[in-house]
Amino acid sequence: MARLALTFGAGIFIAVDAVIYQIPLGDHYKSISQTSHIASQHAPNQYILTGTQTNNRDQNTPIKDAGLILYSINTTLGTPPQPFPMAIDLQWSTLFAPSADCHSTWCDQQRDYLPSFPTFNSSASSSYSPSEKSTAFEYAGMHFSGPISNDTFSFGSMLIETQPFLEARNIRPGSFFHWYFDYSGVIGLSHGESEKEMTPSPWKKIVDENVLDHNLFSIELPHGPRDLENPRTNGALIMGGVDPRYSNASFFHLPLSESEGSSSWSVEVKSLTWGDGKSLHQDFNITCTAQFSTTSPWIWLLGSWAEQLEQRIGAKEHVGPFLRFPCENREVLPDLSFKFKGGEMISLSPFEYSFEMIAGPGDNFVSVFDQDEKEVRLARLDHT
Repeated sequence: MARLALTFGAGIFIAVDAVIYQIPLGDHYKSISQTSHIASQHAPNQYILTGTQTNNRDQNTPIKDAGLILYSINTTLGTPPQPFPMAIDLQWSTLFAPSADCHSTWCDQQRDYLPSFPTFNSSASSSYSPSEKSTAFEYAGMHFSGPISNDTFSFGSMLIETQPFLEARNIRPGSFFHWYFDYSGVIGLSHGESEKEMTPSPWKKIVDENVLDHNLFSIELPHGPRDLENPRTNGALIMGGVDPRYSNASFFHLPLSESEGSSSWSVEVKSLTWGDGKSLHQDFNITCTAQFSTTSPWIWLLGSWAEQLEQRIGAKEHVGPFLRFPCENREVLPDLSFKFKGGEMISLSPFEYSFEMIAGPGDNFVSVFDQDEKEVRLARLDHT
């Protein structure tokens, strides 16, 4: 019997006629045959996930799957350009890449195991500029530290001439489990200012330097059957606009949260409803924010909501960080509905708040993150 996995856990779901920059998005990971323990664990399963126009499709930068649950794009650092596959992260600011000067045990092991593992060689870049600053942080279960350097950064046809980034000269695991593989660095797409920001995100640099006519970007994640041997390449990150194919799509308009000190893309949730609301419904009288994420497969919920939903859905069997339940349950399970500030209501079907690791095509969203209008826009797409 096919199984469906479920994990609830407050970030929720993902994802103009003007000069725009389109970056293709797609799957980006090693052949699953190189990670047979993952293949045997996930191959038969399905898991729970808890409007302007562009006129140019030639500047397409693909979004790819990375590390099974993340999404990456092809980028370069330096002059001449040195290529790096980087995960995109809506909640992160600091751009980072591993340095050729990293000689930690982990870095040395990567070079032995993956001779093509990309590292940044500062001496090979004529546009490299060092600084006296340094920083350290943890990402995806790994510790990164090193100097804050500056160099030319590009993705698609976007080019930032002086982008600060962490040149990671020391990388080591923070615990037995980590999620740092199949991508070499992270491109942060957070907005605004935050006390936690160590360097301005590439998105903030783009906004501050008035690169775009409209300070927005849109994301369409890869869709269709997930094939762990042949990563998908049909997603897209578009800077400055939205694909004209969606000019007639019906968008939900969600105003950004006004919480101070936040640089993440977040909106206010006013209520949460399971099915018709008779068994589970909650109105939020205090500010409750939902953050959009491209780095987590979970829907994080408040209080005891996750536990109550898991019980009602029948998710009992653990598979790593996920819970599984029979796929046929989706036919009778109710929707999970979020009401947002401004009155918009978005209902997720059981096929949307769960995900199938190897599955046929299903609904997806095109997501627009608009800093000028201070809102996030979502439109449901049908790829069947």
